Amino acid sequence: MKNRENKTNAELIKENEVLQEKVNKFEKAEKKFRNIFENANDGIIYLNNLGKIIDVNEQAVQLFGGTKEELINKHFTKIGVFSVKKIQNMLDNFKKAIYNEKFLLDITIANKKGKHIELECSTSRIRYKEKTTGIIVIARDITEQKQSEKALKASEEKYRALVETTDTGYLILDEIGRVVDANHEYIRMTGHKTLKDIFGRSVIEWTAIYDLKKNEQEVKKCMEQGFVKNLEIDYVDKDGSITPIEINAKVVESEEGLRILSLCRDITERKKIEKELQNRLNELEAYHKITMGREGRIIELKSEINKLLRKLGQEDKFKITK
Repeated sequence: MKNRENKTNAELIKENEVLQEKVNKFEKAEKKFRNIFENANDGIIYLNNLGKIIDVNEQAVQLFGGTKEELINKHFTKIGVFSVKKIQNMLDNFKKAIYNEKFLLDITIANKKGKHIELECSTSRIRYKEKTTGIIVIARDITEQKQSEKALKASEEKYRALVETTDTGYLILDEIGRVVDANHEYIRMTGHKTLKDIFGRSVIEWTAIYDLKKNEQEVKKCMEQGFVKNLEIDYVDKDGSITPIEINAKVVESEEGLRILSLCRDITERKKIEKELQNRLNELEAYHKITMGREGRIIELKSEINKLLRKLGQEDKFKITK
């Protein structure tokens, strides 16, 4: 028997089975997505192309404060987490997210519980029939990370200030010996004027020729054992002037990879003093040898005189103590 569309019951049953299978697959996929959506560690917000919130997961609710009902169907600028001054900036960012496949930005919110939260947000466009119908925003709480970065920066600035007051050169190298950062004192030691002059360059470029191999070996040694102490190297500038320096270095881990942190001191004055002391020591040793030789010769002469006097039947003139 056929219906108006000239399809048999068997054909209609088959079509219904195919359709039901598609529905089951869709429901299964939707259930899987909903499970991921609700249990994600990051906040997930679904907005339409006008900026109205269509759905949020539980983590997003926790980030924004309040309840899910207070967020759904509201424009994202009306949920009370952005200051008036930031509204226009957020609208501009929303436009960028709508017109770009992927968009990334950091924002700060003050949620309904009064807590200030730093968020790292990444967006993806939702498209249907080549038209953007909305965006998915994944918001990650990076408050602790930002606080750690600020604390680290403050610590670095404090440490750098301390180093600067001791006239010590501060140098950071990557794992193959290229300059990543340096303070003014270190730059001066190399014979240059600004960080730009030495950034990305190898320290061997201003190392004296006779210390090149030594420097290369010590950099390798530092990477292997994690530190180098009391290394003395001569630097030479473009005019040929020599600056002897003492280096203490340690390998540290950073987000960019291994780094060699070095503290360098100009030991020119120390070398001058050491040279003066050595010259003085050499003079004293020479004088001592001359004096000792003279005294020995005088003793010999006195002995010969005494011998001659004895041969003449006279008493010794000199008393010699051995």
